[in-house]
Amino acid sequence: LYGYTFEIFGTVITSTSTASWYFSILLISAGLSQLVVGKLVDMYDPRLILLACVLTGAISIAILAIFDLSPFNLLLISIAIGATLWASAPARDALINSIAPSEREGRTFAYLWTGALVLGSISPVVIGYVGDIGGLRLGFLYLVFVLLISGIPIALLYSRRIYTPSSDPPS
Repeated sequence: LYGYTFEIFGTVITSTSTASWYFSILLISAGLSQLVVGKLVDMYDPRLILLACVLTGAISIAILAIFDLSPFNLLLISIAIGATLWASAPARDALINSIAPSEREGRTFAYLWTGALVLGSISPVVIGYVGDIGGLRLGFLYLVFVLLISGIPIALLYSRRIYTPSSDPPS
């Protein structure tokens, strides 16, 4: 999608190396942002943090899919995706801790995480298929759709019957 090639001091940086660099920036952003997200989770409701991460990540990926970005803007979007979607683990973990019975917290986390990984493992195939048929931009837009749908169960946790962090969870 972005085949940026640069020459720096007589050395050609190929598009593959550039793509790897952007992905590295995304991962570094995710790692550093987890510290910030952890602090935010200590101050605010983890549902709000997760919804903000999903929405901001979806917007970032939509921008990536719709617009032709300059190298600098692509850098900003890579940072935004890392700082939202890939850094939401502290909010996810706090939410699971809040909704799971204390004697089943580990199992609850394992069930939810296994389900997410199994469903997530299908995504590259589906996005690749959509990308083969309609182009990578359409594949990214499909990902935006899936992200927005993933916010629905989080939003449903605003029901008092489902999520009550101030009381003991039902056994």
